[in-house]
Amino acid sequence: MRLRSIIAASLVVGIAVTTPHAASAENEADTIEELRAAAPEIAEMIAPSTVSSTSVGDVDATVKDDTISISSDSGTISLTAEETGASSEVEAVLLDDASALFAIRIDDATAPRTYDFALDLPSDATAELLEGGAMAYLNSKGEYLGGVAEPWAKDAIGQEIPTWFTYADGVLTQHVDIDAVEDVVYPLVADPYLGKWLVESAYVTNQGGSKYVVRAVPTAFGRQNNALGTYKFHTADLKARLGTNANKVTSTILNQFHCHVAANGSGGGATYDMESWRPDVFWWVQVAQGCNP
Repeated sequence: MRLRSIIAASLVVGIAVTTPHAASAENEADTIEELRAAAPEIAEMIAPSTVSSTSVGDVDATVKDDTISISSDSGTISLTAEETGASSEVEAVLLDDASALFAIRIDDATAPRTYDFALDLPSDATAELLEGGAMAYLNSKGEYLGGVAEPWAKDAIGQEIPTWFTYADGVLTQHVDIDAVEDVVYPLVADPYLGKWLVESAYVTNQGGSKYVVRAVPTAFGRQNNALGTYKFHTADLKARLGTNANKVTSTILNQFHCHVAANGSGGGATYDMESWRPDVFWWVQVAQGCNP
């Protein structure tokens, strides 16, 4: 199995693994270096080559051969890269926060414009394409089991290439519209990024009287998976991490939180801070003010 454009889809635990179907060591190194240049905030999370899975809480991400699996108490989600055509390679990369991605490298204009990944879900789960382009996998109660972040694709000089997902008959397809951009500089990198946890931890600090601050630490997957349709899942994760303090998520805290989610997709600070005393302003208005109304 060979891929040469970078795609990222989120599952539970992640790792970089070389398998009999993976690219040669030289090509693998080239792909990783291109990933580092195109998405350094993701590349920083690449797991050591000596491990085959990573874990956060009850979530495990595993890479084996051409398959990435995300497992939790709710079941296992698996995505398997299907064979691709000439001038492209696909490589599974494990990350150290229980997420993983398929790195696709496209070498020239003769490469395919679509890349297929077979999806295996628990029997009661469904796949949903969200507003903003991300994918979510939900159980019968509508609870978030994991998902794939909104895809991206860039050429060798950083030009963005139009890319999107479709889903049908158990197959997730990433489309890469090379022909929409003039003077593409190869290789091109695209990214389906798989994971589950969006918020790693959250806690409340009292500021005297009735004032308090809610602090949330997003996962790397959470910083990338910030399409509009994911906000309710970020909120559910935040409240789950707060536990008995979930009632501290008032309307103003929630609007500030959603602003941070919206503004932090390219990396940003390690912590989202939401202050109880700030006025309650819609999050989309706050974005222009740096999330500090």
